[in-house]
Amino acid sequence: MYLRWVDKEQQKAHLSIGWEVVVATPGRLIELVAEQALDVSMVSNVVLDEADRMLEMGFWTDVQRIIQSLPEQRQTLLFSATFPQALEDKAKTLLSSPVFIEAQKEAKNEGAIEEILYLVNKGSKAKALIDQITRNDWSQVLVFIGAKDNADALCKKLSKAGLSAAALHGNKNQAEREATLESFKQQKVRVLIATDLLARGIHVESLPVVINFELPSNPETYVHRIGRTARAGQQGVAVSLVCHGETEYLDAIRKTTSREFVLKELGGFPVTDKPSTGENKRAPRDKQANRRTQRKKSIKQFQGKNKRS
Repeated sequence: MYLRWVDKEQQKAHLSIGWEVVVATPGRLIELVAEQALDVSMVSNVVLDEADRMLEMGFWTDVQRIIQSLPEQRQTLLFSATFPQALEDKAKTLLSSPVFIEAQKEAKNEGAIEEILYLVNKGSKAKALIDQITRNDWSQVLVFIGAKDNADALCKKLSKAGLSAAALHGNKNQAEREATLESFKQQKVRVLIATDLLARGIHVESLPVVINFELPSNPETYVHRIGRTARAGQQGVAVSLVCHGETEYLDAIRKTTSREFVLKELGGFPVTDKPSTGENKRAPRDKQANRRTQRKKSIKQFQGKNKRS
């Protein structure tokens, strides 16, 4: 049985019939156990999939609550695409004498993905994105963005520019997600804007290009993002639109991938933004003026002295 964010009462009815395997999101599982709709006292095996994502997204407290409700005698399996130190430390608290198995990494063609990074103003990213899609005439474009609200806003801008676009993020229910992804796969939607929440679940055959509208804060996420293109030995393009505020993220990606990643200029989009120096832009006397304003007690104090006529 698959437990996700759909009608809970319907799920309770299915659970009352009986089950052998339950696949669930942490939040919904905790709710059903708390409401005694799901008895986990006889669970013999528990699988934690996408463990690194659950840790990164702040679900680990929920995972711990679930584990505490299970029998001590059980087999626990943890699967993860990456295994950072933070996850290793957490795993040690859940697993007893674990066996670590690392699957052989796929041999990647060094030139399979052409990675291009453009330095652009933060406020010019939407226009630069539209320019790249229309200029290169890409038939399918997967765009990654950080926040779901930003995904919807960008989707509206692309639609206004005449590009068929759709957003895929956590606020969409499962039926909407499946319908949106299917429309993209069938090329009824040209541009799919997705958050990292769904990055690993997206598989599109012969996807020509991936665009990072915003760089991810986690460098390993960058690798997962661009891995949506150039699959099964094919060629692909990964374009990143980078502003000065993302310098730290870019440095982390360079370190993780051991690649230089030279930033290029994008024709028609001159960079006028300046790198942050870390200094406060307000002049000292402006600060003093602000403090004097805050000390005003009456509106009369803001009025200048009237000259006698």
